[in-house]
Amino acid sequence: MNQLTLEELLNRCDEWVRSGQVARAAAEIRRLNLAQIPRLNRLPLARLCRRAGLITSGVKLLRPLIRDEREMEQKASLGEVCEYAALLTRIGLVDEAAQLLEKADTRRAPEAELFTSYCHIMRWDYERAIPHLRAFISATPEPYMRQIARVNLSAALVATQDWLAAEELLNGLISDLEASQSRRLLGNCLELRSQIYLGREKIEECRSDLARAGEIFSTNESYDMILVRKWLAYLEALDAESPTALKSFRALAAKNRHWESVREADFLSLKVRFHQPTLDHLYFGTPFSAYRSRIEREIGRPPGPHFSFGGNRREYLDLQTGEVKGRIAADPPRKVHRLVDLLLQDFYVPIRTGPLFAGLYPGEYYDPHSSPLRVRQVMRRLRRWIESEHLPLTVMTERGAFRLKTAGPFSVQVPVRIAHAPEVLSEAERLRRHFAEGTSFQMNEACRGLSLSRSSFHRLAQKMIERGELERQGVGKATHYVLVPRARAA
Repeated sequence: MNQLTLEELLNRCDEWVRSGQVARAAAEIRRLNLAQIPRLNRLPLARLCRRAGLITSGVKLLRPLIRDEREMEQKASLGEVCEYAALLTRIGLVDEAAQLLEKADTRRAPEAELFTSYCHIMRWDYERAIPHLRAFISATPEPYMRQIARVNLSAALVATQDWLAAEELLNGLISDLEASQSRRLLGNCLELRSQIYLGREKIEECRSDLARAGEIFSTNESYDMILVRKWLAYLEALDAESPTALKSFRALAAKNRHWESVREADFLSLKVRFHQPTLDHLYFGTPFSAYRSRIEREIGRPPGPHFSFGGNRREYLDLQTGEVKGRIAADPPRKVHRLVDLLLQDFYVPIRTGPLFAGLYPGEYYDPHSSPLRVRQVMRRLRRWIESEHLPLTVMTERGAFRLKTAGPFSVQVPVRIAHAPEVLSEAERLRRHFAEGTSFQMNEACRGLSLSRSSFHRLAQKMIERGELERQGVGKATHYVLVPRARAA
């Protein structure tokens, strides 16, 4: 395929995505040989991959530019870095995405602000997303993207219960959208405004907005319609003073695989009628510190000291120590123990390969070619351990994601986890964690340990030397580096 033909195809695929023909665009993109795509076309094609749901293809297109500069003569552009981060976010690699975006010059790439806000939203931390959304709205020249960001900002303001700012923004958006053809965004805004009315106990206004949003989304059981049904079920449960309607909604959300709506159904049920087992399941099964804070603030009841996943059993795996209690069985190997821990960090959403890799191999960058294989190898070790010890546990695979289930009289005792947002480390801090202070190391060791290119290490080393955090010793092939102790560097 020559350059002109490829550009024509990209333009055609862009038109199909905008008109809702996403499957048609995805089918055409799948026919391309990604390794032969010229550098000039990689970024626009990666953006199309994200919009068409071909996330792994987008990652494969851009990773050589970001993580292996030997394959491309020209350094990755800000746009390429930001798009790569956005793709990583879509496969659950929020920490790695945040590290990339942290370095981006937002004056030249305002989309970094938007993608950073998505990292916080993925962790249910809407409060931290708000300033990034406002910064993007002020900086972006694209009207449609500004509108998308305003809707996301409205959602963040509603989530943080800043009713006044949220209502003012939504009223303006609804007025603008009623005069346009963006009916989906209009429905989103009506659903968001209904939450404000609900919070202020303006029930009739709430029902009116939900009815209008329901008319817009009534053609199918989309995610948007699921959100409308959630609030209708909550209103019904409040009227009846019973969580029955929310339990029915929970089943519907689970059938449609809207796992966050399943989580929300449990949360809202607790507001209608308190139930300690539901609280414990929700609290121990939610990995997001911001969401746990919401549970503590709005439910006002403490969870138990631990949670027995699979019920209270005489025989169980103590997740904190990695010991099998109540029966004769070998404790799991370290990586297998870590994998079980990762599989039980979220009781609601099955965990995907990307987050599993990040948890099993902290500090390493995701590679779409080798990382899934390494995860599968540890998964095989887990299954062999389960089989050899005759444990009634099973790992279920659900559309490329994984979930641990008990299949008999055995449980896993889950401790209270420290409820902090995942730590995002700078490359300097990663270097400090990889090498002890005073230890001598060479560039190749650092590049392997931190998955850095030679040029990236040179830039990092120069900055640390200028700050007095690193010393360079020797010349030529004998050059080595030593980390300066923190007290001396200060």
